Amino acid sequence: MNASLSSSLRTLQRVSTHWNIPFFLAIALILIGVSLRFPSFSTHAEVFAESGLSFFYYAHHAPLLQNIFEFQIYNYLTWLPRLVAVLTVKVLNATAHYHQITQWSALGCSAIFYALFCLKAFRSLLPSDLARFLISVALGIGLLGDYELYAFINFTYHGLFLLIVLPFVNLQRWSQKRLIALLALVVLVVTSKTHSVAFLPFYGLLLLLGWFGFPFGSPMPLGNRSNSSYGGEVLSLGSAGDAFRNRMLPGRLWHGIMWHTNRSHLFYGLITAFIGLQLIANYIANTYFHFFRAPQQVRLSELLQEAIFFFLKSYAHLLFPTSFLKASYGLSIGLTVAVIIGLSGVALYQFRRASGRIASYFFIYVNALAFINVFLLVYLIQSFPLEFNNWDTPNLPFQNRWFLLSLMGILLGMFVLIVGRITSRNKQAAVTIGILLYLIWANLDYHTVHHNYLTEPSQSHSQWSQYHGLTEHEDYCIPINPYPYLLNHRCSELEQVAFQEGQFVSSRLPHYWIRGLIVIEGGTGLSPPYSLVAYDEQGNAIGQAERLTPEGYVYPYFVFHPKVTPHRLQLVNAEGNPFLPSVKGRLLGRGRPKITLGSSLQ
Repeated sequence: MNASLSSSLRTLQRVSTHWNIPFFLAIALILIGVSLRFPSFSTHAEVFAESGLSFFYYAHHAPLLQNIFEFQIYNYLTWLPRLVAVLTVKVLNATAHYHQITQWSALGCSAIFYALFCLKAFRSLLPSDLARFLISVALGIGLLGDYELYAFINFTYHGLFLLIVLPFVNLQRWSQKRLIALLALVVLVVTSKTHSVAFLPFYGLLLLLGWFGFPFGSPMPLGNRSNSSYGGEVLSLGSAGDAFRNRMLPGRLWHGIMWHTNRSHLFYGLITAFIGLQLIANYIANTYFHFFRAPQQVRLSELLQEAIFFFLKSYAHLLFPTSFLKASYGLSIGLTVAVIIGLSGVALYQFRRASGRIASYFFIYVNALAFINVFLLVYLIQSFPLEFNNWDTPNLPFQNRWFLLSLMGILLGMFVLIVGRITSRNKQAAVTIGILLYLIWANLDYHTVHHNYLTEPSQSHSQWSQYHGLTEHEDYCIPINPYPYLLNHRCSELEQVAFQEGQFVSSRLPHYWIRGLIVIEGGTGLSPPYSLVAYDEQGNAIGQAERLTPEGYVYPYFVFHPKVTPHRLQLVNAEGNPFLPSVKGRLLGRGRPKITLGSSLQ
């Protein structure tokens, strides 16, 4: 019976490894977890902010080339969401389902970014399959993330996780098709978020080491398999270079982050090139590198001081609950520094052992990456308050997606250093579960941004099924959740209006083509069957607006078909009597050209 059970377990393990069951299971668990946490991004998908203003608008109106290099909204390259939007609108012609396709694409891509860590190719970095699986699911569901990270406009932040661990992957274990797919995914990530600029020093350095450390020539076999975990081949560095390699870098790391084929050179070379392209786009758009063109406001020493402060704060808010940080500033900062010193000591100890150098190199790499990211953000904004008495508050970095890269790097460095070198699988599992439970408890009260108002139907309710048809008009104004974002074409907000005694009268009304009106104050008091009617100068009704928003919605939206040029707008009930609420709204439309003598009215 024991033999039968052992055989069954071995068979299950072979099937799991062959079909990458942990990979697909992680995707499923992440999708289920995020869907339960944030229904407005899943079962009640909506079009938020730039998802309509930028991605849909340009996918609908602009050619493909303009979509690729459009900077008007984001001021940097955003290729992956733009590609999804273009495929949805132009290729699938699925405008009616744009909100669902794009949002589920965002959730699916986010899950894949994390689930890839479950693949056996990442064993060179963290041997424990269970540890990688739990880390993938915990980060995917949102251990370090906030609400907005799962919106279509921000989901590519999750791709930074893949960029962090990628340099330690043995590419020789990937088939050509998988490698091409991985390359395409990584290129789309680095050309979608400006944070990829922080990776340029590391990927650029690895590329230089590859090119200058491996002159092209005949391959030289490595006779000692202990120096080559995968039994591959490398190009000779010469006697001195080979001695340095064998002394400083174990074979597993050497094959993980260095290259011994032209294909690998091309892989990392393209990634570096596209990160450089994002850097150029940042410079052209005058975002990250605005300081090249503007006078310096602060000294480098001050920026370094702020960067060190926020780097320490990242560690503190990752390790300790806010309640503890509030209790004692001195104790919390002392423990934070002690943890960093302790981890650094472990890294130095591991470096003395050939089998532990991967963890040491990774720890140094991710902490340097985290600090560079913090420094770039401080340099960019130059407005973070350097107030040590705010040590206990989440502040900008810890409820803000900008610092996700730093937090993930620090977290992964700790995991790889602590869990990666434990030999017993049972101990690996116990330590991994223990660390995750502690981090979940420590992060419950400050890593969750409260956006309940965005999940309540009265505050944020998707009307895309009614709105999308308006995009076929020559001009349209569509309020995007949450208002005040407007998806508009040849149409804009004209002015704010106040209704008194159920009507609005303005001498400017005859100079407008009114497409619609959105109530911005007092809208919850407008319940059907009240409607908005336009009257001409003689008091004749010339148009009645259609109300697209549901009852009880905070921002009722009225649309005229066709647009009207009224002298008076009035709210009336089902009997046609004036309705007398106290509300404010914004007129949507565009100005009419002035009519002069001899002009045509055609």
